[in-house]
Amino acid sequence: MKPSRESAFVDLLDRILVKGVILHADVIVTVADIPLIGINLRAAIAGMKTMLDYGIMEAWDEKIRRIALEENDLEDLQLEYEEKIIYRSHVTFRTEGKTKSNWMHGHLYLTNQRLLIVRRKPWEILLDLLIDHLDDAELIKSNYLERDRNTLQITKGTGLNEFDVKIISSDVKILMLELREQMTRIHAPLKPHVNAYSDPSR
Repeated sequence: MKPSRESAFVDLLDRILVKGVILHADVIVTVADIPLIGINLRAAIAGMKTMLDYGIMEAWDEKIRRIALEENDLEDLQLEYEEKIIYRSHVTFRTEGKTKSNWMHGHLYLTNQRLLIVRRKPWEILLDLLIDHLDDAELIKSNYLERDRNTLQITKGTGLNEFDVKIISSDVKILMLELREQMTRIHAPLKPHVNAYSDPSR
């Protein structure tokens, strides 16, 4: 019995989705027997799972997943009225005050009102600081994994009530500038920033 057109189409679709197909085409556009335009076409067509298995469209997949995670975070963060996220980053941090915590990892969100660090799985807010309660933010040196690392130190309170947070990230200088800008917007101008790696003897 000859296969119907419908079953042939289903087989072709199954082939495309599961295994994929590669198309190659060379097109030459001529006018009066004179070749004017050459077109070389190469296309891979497959189901998304097959594409990702072969390392194709990974950047797109990562972008979509990141956007989805960020949208979930926005729901879980429960931002206040007129609160908006200005900066986000993956960070390593520790808190120091009367007691000192261990270094922890989390996702940092800087808004126009707060600085938050959260853990996604399981969801938990690890740190929630109002910007108008912060006193200073500057770069210092911290020893992390037996290396001196450029670290953002955020200070809150003075004397016995002093509390500070040390944050390490790949773009900690950008984080510092963004945070200081928000603090300046709320407070009086902050004291000039001193680079943690500058030589104080100069």
